[in-house]
Amino acid sequence: MLESLQDEVELVARTVEILQRIRAEEPVGLRHASTVTGLPEHRVRTSFQMLENEGLIQPTGDGAVTTDRTEPFLDKFDAEVESVRASVEELDALMAE
Repeated sequence: MLESLQDEVELVARTVEILQRIRAEEPVGLRHASTVTGLPEHRVRTSFQMLENEGLIQPTGDGAVTTDRTEPFLDKFDAEVESVRASVEELDALMAE
């Protein structure tokens, strides 16, 4: 059960890293993102698909670019992570009882 949670956290971390790279260098192609992050293309492709499905990037002929939804997402990302962290700490406290 916790292994799948760890996998999900790693996927989110990788995807946010790619989103930040796209924001900094747009447009960014899949191969370039793979090269600069050191991640295999199939993992980058999965992250691109997730970001596109969330409306955070859109494909162009020159590579992926961010959308008007990207900045609001990144602005609230830290708060969302903190909320998840608090939930994990509550779970940890329950297990200590």
